[in-house]
Amino acid sequence: MITVLFTFNLNAQQEPKPLVLKYKPIQEVKWSMFSLYRAHVQDFGNTDKYNDTCNCLENGKFLDKANTNIGLSFYKNVDEKFAYSIDLMLGYGYTSRKAPSLEEKERSWLSTARADLYYNLTSNKLQLQPYVVGGLHASQRSGTMLATMPVGMGARYMFFNNQAMITMQVGYGLGLTNRIRNSVIYSSGLYVNLNKKNKAKNIDSETLKHTGSSCVSCGAVVDTDCDGIVDAIDKCPMVPGLPSNNGCPLSDRDGDGVVDQQDKCPDVPGAVNNEGCPITPIDDRDKDGIADNVDGCPDVAGPISNQGCPITVSADRDGDGILDKFDKCPDVPGALNNYGCPLQVLQKEIPNGRNYIEGDTMQYIIYFDFDKYTLKQNSYDILNDVIDFLKRNDTYKVKLVGHTDLEGKDEYNINLSQNRVSTAKKYLMSYGIESFRITNTFYGKMQPAIPSFDKDLAWKNRRVEIFLTK
Repeated sequence: MITVLFTFNLNAQQEPKPLVLKYKPIQEVKWSMFSLYRAHVQDFGNTDKYNDTCNCLENGKFLDKANTNIGLSFYKNVDEKFAYSIDLMLGYGYTSRKAPSLEEKERSWLSTARADLYYNLTSNKLQLQPYVVGGLHASQRSGTMLATMPVGMGARYMFFNNQAMITMQVGYGLGLTNRIRNSVIYSSGLYVNLNKKNKAKNIDSETLKHTGSSCVSCGAVVDTDCDGIVDAIDKCPMVPGLPSNNGCPLSDRDGDGVVDQQDKCPDVPGAVNNEGCPITPIDDRDKDGIADNVDGCPDVAGPISNQGCPITVSADRDGDGILDKFDKCPDVPGALNNYGCPLQVLQKEIPNGRNYIEGDTMQYIIYFDFDKYTLKQNSYDILNDVIDFLKRNDTYKVKLVGHTDLEGKDEYNINLSQNRVSTAKKYLMSYGIESFRITNTFYGKMQPAIPSFDKDLAWKNRRVEIFLTK
């Protein structure tokens, strides 16, 4: 992700004439710049052999053993020799350590802050200026703080009459916390000057015939509307705008707070979280609280326990409130969470999500947070029980079945349920369960345990069912 920030002059007149100065400005020592982008690539594979017990990255390439951060940076030139920068970034990847947990082997998002101090090795009037750098680099990943202290060398290249620069550097990051290894950190940045006026001598008096704009242009660079986009590429040179819209301001015809460029319903007010389109209520013709697309009887009200169909004597022979077509014990009253069978006969339920089915089959269930496929803390205990049983019983195999709740599109939920199954499978294999003993399938939202959008019940649908069978 690349984040861009430009400064605007709100006092500029509507129709100023372009101003071109006839001098080359003398460089000032003190100036401030802001990055159009700033990127860091932190490479663990370049310095230490990765300890990969699950062979997750056996054929990994360069970026497979690194994390990449991109964000904003403020750069301040203090005097002729010293400068500093402060970075706020968003990253994606993982961190390397001696004994990584399963979660640490999975890529995830990181938020990063970095501060660096630079010492210029040459004159600051040269176009290419080498420097040495040292600083502190702190990232937060899944609630864990990770810190390194990078030291290294780099160079900055000045252009546009010292109104912009490119920096490139490489450093060795010393791990300060026990959850991160030493690493090589590559950094690059593109900066523009924040100063609105050039403090220069020898200005020709003819160049000071200003037309009202508070922005001063230099050389061939002209920015009439002071929006940070030069007139040569600005399609609205008289009105401040954004680079994403070619220098023109963004419009919002329906006034819903979502600009037309991102609004899928630009002429109808809608919700921000629905891409600017109005949210359509869930279709529920019989008003029983169960959406029509998962309601077994969409035109006749019925309880959730009977998949939206009314309970009748002929449809529920044992009178346990579960329709015969969904009841695995249709002639014996049973429990909803046991497929209509009595708990004491077929199954006993353990509170942490494990179910034991007597005979040759055992069932376990692990649950996931909304829109997530990372393992929850109590899932590790359940999976460890599965691993212990499989190691003691070579004749058993395991089947993983992934599900999601009813929110979202079908294709997205199929992928999410597949990722949940993949996470469980990787964990089993990392503890020695052979892949030929594991089969898997995934249904997305097609087989809900609770066919309802009720937020208090939807967690039961975000699951992976684990069946151990001879």
